Amino acid sequence: MAEPQTTPETPTPTSGGDWRSGLPTDLQSIPAVKEAADLPSFVKRFNDQSSELGRRTRIPGTDAKPEEIKAFKESVYKAGLWKAPPESPDKYDIKRPDNVPEHAWSDKTVQAFRGLAHKHGLSQEAMKELIDFDAQRFGELEPVISANKEEAKKVITEQWQKEGRQYDEMMNLAVEGVKARFSAEEVQALESTGLLDHPYVLSGLAKIGELYMESGGLTGDGMSPESKSAEAEANDILRNEANPKFKQYWSGDKDVVAHVNGLFAKAYPGTREL
Repeated sequence: MAEPQTTPETPTPTSGGDWRSGLPTDLQSIPAVKEAADLPSFVKRFNDQSSELGRRTRIPGTDAKPEEIKAFKESVYKAGLWKAPPESPDKYDIKRPDNVPEHAWSDKTVQAFRGLAHKHGLSQEAMKELIDFDAQRFGELEPVISANKEEAKKVITEQWQKEGRQYDEMMNLAVEGVKARFSAEEVQALESTGLLDHPYVLSGLAKIGELYMESGGLTGDGMSPESKSAEAEANDILRNEANPKFKQYWSGDKDVVAHVNGLFAKAYPGTREL
């Protein structure tokens, strides 16, 4: 014979008549339990609050309207569950960290980052943390870059010593070459990219300095019309992006490089190729 089914018993009041007396002590201390007049009142209040919570926190679906998504985000921000982003991308306050050099800081990239951050709802605080993290990452690369420069300096120094020259002597030649053949804008470009500190770049500039000294200044004074024409053609290839041979030269085209060297040899007889 099947056993008779029983229903869960509800707490029964003790002689004091309090419906909470049948509950464990820790449950009796809950504010909502203490405030309810009886068990049915407590259950109803609990059900009402659950429904209201569900209504307020309903997450918009994939077919939600833009205004519904916006309202949901604002409710989340208001509740303090997530910090709101600025009103627009340009409202982010972003400054270049001290350990990030100017040549490594691009305003164009920062502006693009602002747009991505705003698109994904990042707060100002989150944006600052990401900027600081990137600055830390950059700082960790600096020892690697320095080590690369030190190794290059060692190689260049050994090469010059074999020719009976000193590092400081060649650095002076590099400075002379820059002053002689580079404009202020060109020097600034080298400095802003950090190239003017690299030993290999300085080695090339030193060679220019040597040519400058050997030719009496490379100023063009006293040059024949043929030499001036050759110099002008060579410089046009090196500096004029509209010149069809510009890209070929800077991409290392052997024929064009040889042609430019030939022009300089014609302009400055007795000098040697870079």
